[in-house]
Amino acid sequence: MFTVVVPVGQLEQLDLRSTAPIADIVQMLPQQIPDSPLPRIDNASILLVEDGQTNRRMMKLILRAHNVTVVEAENGEIGVELAINGNFDVILMDMQMPVQDGYSATRELRGKGLQIPVIALTAHAMKGDREKCIAAGCTDYLTKPINEERLILALSKYLTVTSPRKGGETPDPSTTVVADLQEAQPTETFRAAELQEPVVSALPYEDADYREIIDDFRRELAQKLAQMNDCFEVRDFEGMAGLAHWLKGTAGTAGFDHFTIPAIRLERGAKSKSIDAVHDSFLVVISLAEKIRPEVETIPLAPPRPVQQPG
Repeated sequence: MFTVVVPVGQLEQLDLRSTAPIADIVQMLPQQIPDSPLPRIDNASILLVEDGQTNRRMMKLILRAHNVTVVEAENGEIGVELAINGNFDVILMDMQMPVQDGYSATRELRGKGLQIPVIALTAHAMKGDREKCIAAGCTDYLTKPINEERLILALSKYLTVTSPRKGGETPDPSTTVVADLQEAQPTETFRAAELQEPVVSALPYEDADYREIIDDFRRELAQKLAQMNDCFEVRDFEGMAGLAHWLKGTAGTAGFDHFTIPAIRLERGAKSKSIDAVHDSFLVVISLAEKIRPEVETIPLAPPRPVQQPG
């Protein structure tokens, strides 16, 4: 059980600046993949290098259902050691991790002569991000949040599969339209009280495996909110950007797409060192977190303390 106290004041009366029209929020979701059978992978071994527990749990759940053996690493340093000493068909490599990130880990693997496919996993979707991953030695690029269709389609390009996909052209699994939205300019205001209520995961909570993923995210979110608050109080923009990046790449995996747009805005505001943008986006994140209503007992968030407006 985790409790976080976040100073936000009276949310209902605050006007929060939106960086895109409401209609654009629908467009930020990953492109829909036609409803047709996915390829079936034949006996593969994959190294999953990812620091986020929620993302690891989801990808393991997906891959094991497709007859894939998964070995985990929490950072690039562990991943490099496992990759060199193991026998894997593909490496799924998160690009932003502690200890050693995916860029340097992939460069090290290529420098040691390892040539197996490395698929980059990143919450970045801006122009140039794919090229940056490829330049580091990655074979392919997949944006977060991760879902089954895009993950399996990406892997099927490098693994032996049966029952190949039928029914038309196979979409690029790395394609999203988040990049378009991240460049949008402020166009309107809205009140925190108007945000969707309640906030419920799109994953089936009655399924025990998915329930663990949802609960993992809620526990992580409580911890990250406390860390975000610490960053906000001391104007640690770099730390806030990293936490927003985590939220952008993890919430959707747990079925909480509600957080993706605010996380994009929060990360962008932190990178530009705009305290006003960080303040407004952080308030939206907190408001959404307070509205999370799982089907069973909640992990409580303590009542917020008043917050001083940025100045």
